[in-house]
Amino acid sequence: MIQCISFLYAQSDPNEIAQILETRFPDYNMTGLCVTGTINIVSFSALYTILHMTLPIIPVYIIILILRKRIIEKLSFPGVNFAKDTKNLHTQLLMVS
Repeated sequence: MIQCISFLYAQSDPNEIAQILETRFPDYNMTGLCVTGTINIVSFSALYTILHMTLPIIPVYIIILILRKRIIEKLSFPGVNFAKDTKNLHTQLLMVS
């Protein structure tokens, strides 16, 4: 909800966005289209929203990689006796992540 409210204040004037798009992409036919966007993503509201969406995933991805490594170590340990099907299933699941 905070991201939504913050990003609502980051929206620029649709006429300015349309002018920028027309100068950047003159071949596009934008008559009657609804355009929206942010001209300056360095403004606080836009930058806050972008960072709030992208930065929290970094620790989660690191935890996933650590857990994956630990599972691979346990599966490859010679003293662990898994059924062949169970070991294949775990190996396939690890290849997905």
